[in-house]
Amino acid sequence: MNKLVKDVLVSGALAVVGLMGLNACESDDEKEIYDMVVTPGSFDQLSPAGADYTVSVDMFKGGKWAYDIAYEGTGVTGWIIEKAKSLYDITFTVAPNKGFARKAIVTFKDKEGKAESMQLTVSQQETNVHDLTVSLKEIEVFYDGGEQTVQVTASVTVDWECTAVDKDGKKSDWITVKNKTAAGATIAFAANEGKPRQATLLFTDKNKKAKEVRVPVVQAQYRTPEEPIPAGYVQTGSMTPDKTLLGSEWKVVNDYMKKYGWEYTEHPNQPKSTDTGEDVDGKHIEVVQDLVLGQPVFRFMVHKNEQMIDGDRGEKKDRQRNEMKTRVVSSNKAQYKDVNGNYDEWQIVEWKFKIPAGFQPSTSFTHIYQLKGHDGSNISAPIITLSLRSNADGSNRRVQVIHNGRSTATHQGTLVDNVPMSDFEGEWVQARTESHFCRDGYYGIKLTRISDGKVLMDYTNEHIDMWRDKGTTNVRSKHGIYRNVGKNPFGSNALLKDEELYLTDFKIYEKKSNDNPQAVDD
Repeated sequence: MNKLVKDVLVSGALAVVGLMGLNACESDDEKEIYDMVVTPGSFDQLSPAGADYTVSVDMFKGGKWAYDIAYEGTGVTGWIIEKAKSLYDITFTVAPNKGFARKAIVTFKDKEGKAESMQLTVSQQETNVHDLTVSLKEIEVFYDGGEQTVQVTASVTVDWECTAVDKDGKKSDWITVKNKTAAGATIAFAANEGKPRQATLLFTDKNKKAKEVRVPVVQAQYRTPEEPIPAGYVQTGSMTPDKTLLGSEWKVVNDYMKKYGWEYTEHPNQPKSTDTGEDVDGKHIEVVQDLVLGQPVFRFMVHKNEQMIDGDRGEKKDRQRNEMKTRVVSSNKAQYKDVNGNYDEWQIVEWKFKIPAGFQPSTSFTHIYQLKGHDGSNISAPIITLSLRSNADGSNRRVQVIHNGRSTATHQGTLVDNVPMSDFEGEWVQARTESHFCRDGYYGIKLTRISDGKVLMDYTNEHIDMWRDKGTTNVRSKHGIYRNVGKNPFGSNALLKDEELYLTDFKIYEKKSNDNPQAVDD
């Protein structure tokens, strides 16, 4: 082979090799790398309060991406929300967690399907708020039992249950929890045939996350059946304080009484004179909830202490008065005829009262009920009083019934005496009086202790002066505390102290009702 040919062959071979190398380099430069990088790869144990979190997404040139979310665990969805998005990142809002710990997988995908998908794990801690609330703060049950619906509001993490326990912590045998749902339950109470009783409803979380809720339950004591009203009588009036009066001041109570034919107008808050020295801004009547009866009742208060001695409507002579009474309007004698006693009609008055334990009566008089003429003559003294009295040393505390006639000839004085106050103290008593309003009239009084049905007083008088003369048209009932506290100086009876009287459930029945009250001077 000559040199020329040899050179040509070598040169050609080198050229081919060079071309092959060139082609190989050009192939490596043109190969694309389809990568997707998501940073960070997880958000672990996020706060239950929630917040915004940003994820960086790095893709090959010109790549476009999308994502989807798969929720796991609790079944709650939608708690990861897109807030802002660009080519390079995305910001998610993680909502506050009100339930158990939860988890989601966010999968990032290449829209063209070239790059491998990437996953972001998001986990959030359980809420740190575990609420359990009950609609009722306390439950009061009447003696004959019944049912109450209790509404319960609980966090998702709370699995509540309700049990009833007595004061000694044992399961109550007179309370049943039934018809339980996530939103509440029905509580059934058995009838009570004894003294007042108490229990507690315990609302607890089986998961032991929420705080226990305790709802006290009180049930009124059994009441002996009331005696039937005699034939011929028709109910003409009634009044029991309503729950809306709880915490109200005296003017509101007075307005309520007026709607039913009673009024609260003889007490220290409304004296005849403005300069009395009395506790005109103090509290002398209120409506309170009574445990035994399971209902609101009137509470009357009189004050005799080192700071204050109540008087009698602005006068401080020898007595103090805090009373309610049936209404009378002078311009229309018949307006309140259904609650007042009118000539020749028969009337039954019923009410309940409680004398607190330790009540100290005056040696002179402490009236808690009066039948008194409204107009005409001889009206300064009540016709009938139910009175409390003691000896000068405070002993022989007793209950009396006293009569005052129109004259010495018809005056009968003390009808009942020496009934021990101890039989009454701290106990609700059912009172019933029956009157025939005329000169030769009738009066009867029966006092029955509600707790055991014991009759504490039962008196009748078929020939008694039950009227006034010279202009009298109405005889009305008065209830409260009206007592002598001593004079020279005023309030000198050292035995006496602050006292209370409780009243409720007023009812009036009439027979031979007088629809046209007139002054009768027989």
